[in-house]
Amino acid sequence: MDETNNFNLVVYGIDAGADYGWIRLECHPGDIDNYMPELKCYSSNCFDPVSKNSNCVCRRHSTFLRDQVSDVVCSNKPFIAGRRHREYKYIGKKRTLIHEIDDTTDLADLIAQDLRDNKRVAIGMEAPMWFPTQRQIRFNDEGSQNAHWWNPAASAATISAIGIGVNLFSILRNFLLEHKIEPTTNLDDWFSSNKFEIFLFEGFINGPKYKLESKQWMNKFNKSIHDQKPPDEHIWDAFLVATAFWEFFMQRQQLNSSNTQKNTQKVIVHSISYNDAVFSHWHNILTKNNILLNPVVHSDCLVLSLTK
Repeated sequence: MDETNNFNLVVYGIDAGADYGWIRLECHPGDIDNYMPELKCYSSNCFDPVSKNSNCVCRRHSTFLRDQVSDVVCSNKPFIAGRRHREYKYIGKKRTLIHEIDDTTDLADLIAQDLRDNKRVAIGMEAPMWFPTQRQIRFNDEGSQNAHWWNPAASAATISAIGIGVNLFSILRNFLLEHKIEPTTNLDDWFSSNKFEIFLFEGFINGPKYKLESKQWMNKFNKSIHDQKPPDEHIWDAFLVATAFWEFFMQRQQLNSSNTQKNTQKVIVHSISYNDAVFSHWHNILTKNNILLNPVVHSDCLVLSLTK
């Protein structure tokens, strides 16, 4: 079952937001539909979760626990998930933090341990991680799905991603410098050189195909760092980012024919349509922490999506 990971790969997905979630996948999780709650529609005219029929009422329920899913590659490898979550309450007129969970240190510790174990680490952020110096779309789907990097929601995600990245790599900084590990956004360098053990990419999760609300899949992941806290939709989007990279990796390595999973989804490698100067947030995150990034100049990075 582990022949998909001769490269000794582990993938981290991070979904950026004021609250955010992350997940660690040490293997391809298999068919994503096995993790989707069952769709129940309560109108004869409703046949699609994104139907525009106003009389259509659809709910997803009957979720599966992970250990009940049979069609999963490397099922002995656990999912590990975490998040940062803050709850506020107005006391008088003052907005006061009353509860906080922050697993960022746990995330950094896991990445460092994977590197100690000689694993190749890929980290994907679900937010625009670079943009052109001109106000132009970066790839076709960004324009066709009205998900431009300059939209308010995308811009907010980018701002959150920068803060998450700076915090994460500030924790990792001494370890990376001590072991002379340079992250890279250059895929060929990451595959071919032992010098670059961390690959940085962007996940582009947009549209209704896989989007879920937290209440629709509360029982999906029971492997959180803190057992007492339920996962939220940020972890689901992080899961999609990590799965997209695993799908991309398996296709690149031409290993699909040697495993038994049903490939009902495919990965989209977005063809970058902009060929001029760009501004890289990965570059800024690492420069802020005095960590070298390959290449040393601002450049775009791999952008991945999943689709049916």
